[in-house]
Amino acid sequence: MDFGDNDYLDITDTSGRDSGYAVCCNSASASAEKFYLFNKGSSETTISFYVKTCTDCHGIIFSYTDKKPFSLDYVDGKLEISYGKDDTMPTDIEIKDNVWYQIVVTWAKNLKKVNLYVFEENGSNNPQIHSEKFLKNPFKPGGALSLGKFQISQEEKKWKKTDSFVGCFDALGFASKYVLRLMNHFLPKYTHTKSV
Repeated sequence: MDFGDNDYLDITDTSGRDSGYAVCCNSASASAEKFYLFNKGSSETTISFYVKTCTDCHGIIFSYTDKKPFSLDYVDGKLEISYGKDDTMPTDIEIKDNVWYQIVVTWAKNLKKVNLYVFEENGSNNPQIHSEKFLKNPFKPGGALSLGKFQISQEEKKWKKTDSFVGCFDALGFASKYVLRLMNHFLPKYTHTKSV
C-alpha cells in the first residue's frame, strides 16, 4: 500500500473523534480478503466512511465481492453503483470538489435494497439518498473488500474495472445493523482543524 507523501495527507478532523489524518491516494489502494467484520447470519449491513474529491479525482471508491462484485464509483462528478458486469446504476448524486462527505451504504434483508446516504460536511442531517433493489446481500461475510480499486470476483474472472480512485478517505466503519438504527453513532457533526 502506497499512499504517497505528505502532499497526500489531509488533517481535517471529520468525525469529531480526533481522527484528523485522512488517507489521500492517487491510484493507490488497500484490500482485505476473507473479510469478516459483518456478522455471519446478519440480515443488515452498514458501511460508512468519509470521502473528499478534487477537480481531477475519479475512480472506484470501494468494491466488495463474495461472488458478484459490488462497487461504488466516482464518475464525472457523480456517484454510481455497479453490481456485476452488466448492472450500472447512476445515482445522480453529485460530489463537490474539496468538500468532505460522509457516505453510508446499507443493505437490509427486510427492505431488499441497498440505500446510499450522502451527507455534506456542513453536518446537515438531510442526506442525498439513492436506493436500488437488491434481493440478496451484496456484502456477505468472507468476501474481499478493496478501498480505491475494483475487487475481481470469482464469478466473473475475466472482467475487471481499472479506474483506481484518486481522492481522500477517513473514518471507515462497519456494522451489522441498518444505519437508521445507528443514526447517533454514524452522523457526528464535522469539526475542522487548521493545517500547521
